[in-house]
Amino acid sequence: MRIYSNTKNNDARFLLWEKGKKTLVCIWINPSTAEPNKLDNTLRTVKRFSNDLWYDWWIMINICCQRATNPNNLDMNLNETYHQKNIQEITDILENTNYDIRAARWNLIEKRIYLKKCLKDIYKNIKNKNIN
Repeated sequence: MRIYSNTKNNDARFLLWEKGKKTLVCIWINPSTAEPNKLDNTLRTVKRFSNDLWYDWWIMINICCQRATNPNNLDMNLNETYHQKNIQEITDILENTNYDIRAARWNLIEKRIYLKKCLKDIYKNIKNKNIN
């Protein structure tokens, strides 16, 4: 089963995940075009990677939820409303289960000044969760 959380106009995605028993959480910088029945190359790779490591459930979260196929196209200023919703969605989904986390593409965090703030805010909210 796939779960998808996004804005009504689809300009931001908060969560995309497949449910199972053993979970891999992937943290990227920002979402691109993937949707539940239309995974992009990144999400197909995440799915293959998680399956290769014997995970049957993956969750894709992003430190910034604004969709952009190229991180250079991210807004220059953080949308604080979206950011708070993103933190809440991430916190809620990581509430009651054990997870392993895999982070990737951190060279992109320099693309916008606010991305480090986003990461710090997410970390503050999940640091006491049951995460490896």
